[in-house]
Amino acid sequence: MKLKTHSAIICFAALSMLASMLAACTAAPQQPAGPAGQSAPGPAASTAAQGQVSQSNVQTQADQAAAGNYAVVLNSDSYDQAIASARSALADSPTEAAGEKLADAYIARAWFYWGKRLMPYAIKDLTSAVQTAPNYYKAYYERGRFYNDQWQFSLAIFDLNKALSLMDNFAPAYSELAYSYYKNRKYDQSLADADKAIGLDPTQASFYYNRSLAYRGLKENDLAIADLQTVLKLSSDDTLIQKANADLTTLSQTPKT
Repeated sequence: MKLKTHSAIICFAALSMLASMLAACTAAPQQPAGPAGQSAPGPAASTAAQGQVSQSNVQTQADQAAAGNYAVVLNSDSYDQAIASARSALADSPTEAAGEKLADAYIARAWFYWGKRLMPYAIKDLTSAVQTAPNYYKAYYERGRFYNDQWQFSLAIFDLNKALSLMDNFAPAYSELAYSYYKNRKYDQSLADADKAIGLDPTQASFYYNRSLAYRGLKENDLAIADLQTVLKLSSDDTLIQKANADLTTLSQTPKT
C-alpha cells in the first residue's frame, strides 16, 4: 500500500512539472525593447486580451515619460487605426488628397504624444506627415509649431516659411513666425509677420498677443499695452488671459523712457 501511494505522488509531481513546461512554451513572447530598454508605444492591445489601461496607470506612465522614459504603453487605438486606414487608402489611390489625409492622422497622433510629453514620438509623426505629403502646408505648419514649443526657433522659421510658400494667406503661420522671430530677437520681422496675421484674421486674440511681444522688443510699450487689452477683449482662454494680465502689470510698472 505504501509503494502504491509513493508511486502516485511521483506520478502527480511529474504531471505538474510537465504542465508548467507546456505553459512556459505557449506563453506570449515579450515585446521588443524600445528606448531605455522598454517597449516602444504602438497599437494598443484589445481590451479583451489586455484590459483597459486605468487612468492612474496612464498618469504614472506619463510621469515616467516626463522623467525621460519615453517608452510608455498608451491607449491610442483610435490614432493607430486612423493611420492604418489612411495608409491603406493611400496605397489604393495614391493621390495628393489621400496623402494629406494620412498626414492629418500622423499630426493628430503627434499632438497626442506631445500631450503625454513623448517628444521623440511626436516629432517622428510630424516628420512622417511632412514626408507623406511634401506639398501640404499644414504638415510644415504643425511641425513648425512643435519646434517653437521646443525652443528650436531656427527650425520653426524654416518650416513655417515653407508652409507659407505653399499657402501664402495662412494667418496662423504668420503669427507663429512672429513668435519665432521675437525669440530670435528679430523684432522688426516679428512685427511684420504679426501685422500680416492680424490683417488676414483680426479676430484671433493670440495674434495680438504675439504682436505685443514684438512691440515690447521694439520698446513700443504703449502699443504693446493696446494689443494686450485687445487680447483681454477677444480671448476666452484662461491661460492667455493670465499671460496678458501679467504682461500688462509688468508694462504698467516699467518707467517710460
